[in-house]
Amino acid sequence: VTGNSLQLNATAGNSGNGTSAASTLRFYRSSNNVISTGDTLVGSSAIGGLVAGGSTTRSVSTTDTGTVGTWYFGACVDVVSNDPGGNNCSAAVSMSVRTQNMFANGFE
Repeated sequence: VTGNSLQLNATAGNSGNGTSAASTLRFYRSSNNVISTGDTLVGSSAIGGLVAGGSTTRSVSTTDTGTVGTWYFGACVDVVSNDPGGNNCSAAVSMSVRTQNMFANGFE
């Protein structure tokens, strides 16, 4: 329902062979199924350095669900030094947003 609270969770991992620098995990809402840093930012969470092979899960709550329709949510981790580049964003998860039904005298 538009404006209701929504919790988003994402896991960031270090697939390198050394400890990563600290970074930020940013959560986005998108009108398409490709999450990028150009989408609408709905929250962020700091991430400390991760050891090689390490991971951490972060969550944010938002009421920025968008207008009625289908929206996509995902997260991107900021690039850190020694990052080989590529895609630092998650796959998108779709969600249908609707309005709250109002009833009056038995009519919808």
